[in-house]
Formats: sequence, C-alpha cells, structure tokens
Amino acid sequence: MSGRYLLDTNAIINLLKDENASFKFKDKKGVYFVSIITEMELLSFKDITKQDKIKIKKFLPKSCIININKAIKDKTIELRKKKSIKLPDAVICATAMVKNLTLVSDDERLSKIKGLNIVALSDFVD
Repeated sequence: MSGRYLLDTNAIINLLKDENASFKFKDKKGVYFVSIITEMELLSFKDITKQDKIKIKKFLPKSCIININKAIKDKTIELRKKKSIKLPDAVICATAMVKNLTLVSDDERLSKIKGLNIVALSDFVD
C-alpha cells in the first residue's frame, strides 16, 4: 500500500481523543494530507483546551496542508448545488476529489457522494 489520503476533521478528532493513540496507519508508506478547513476547524473550537491545542499542533505537521484553489472552489460549489452538505464538508470532499485523494472520515453521509473515494477511520488504523 502507498496511497494518498485526506484526513477529515472528525477522523483527527477521534484519533486525538485516544490518549494511547500512536497514529499507526495501516498504510505505512501512505502520504497524508489535511485541508486548510480542517486545520481551521480544529484550532477554532470554542472549548478547546490548552492540552488539545498542543496535541493538534503536534499532529498537523505530520500531514501536508492543502489550501483552497480555483479547482477546489469550483468543485465545492458544484457539490453544494447537488448535495445538502455544510460548506466545510463540501470543501473537504472537493479537496479529496480534485487532488485524487482517499478521504478518511467517520461521516457516513459523505459516503453517498458519487465520485468520492472514502474509507472509515476504523478501517484505516491498526
């Protein structure tokens, strides 16, 4: 295995909740990405603790951050017109689709988006 993966906000939150998490992904040679939206969501939670912020800041450098470009913007607009999903979810899905990445997410609603390659976090970690 040596895939390319986009980690959804909920997947990272679930990873960080586990105190013993060592982030052992099944795909040891994989390349991991995070949308700029995920970074903003993680760091802007109202009740984020200092310890949570430290965990997040340690985790994020292990992934490449993807900014929004015109192709992602256009795909986001297309998805929002077709599906009733929140803007952050649409941006994350569009990012995965435009960049040809497998989305790692525990949001089952996203699995209904045609053309989106998605895997559950539980199927992704050891």
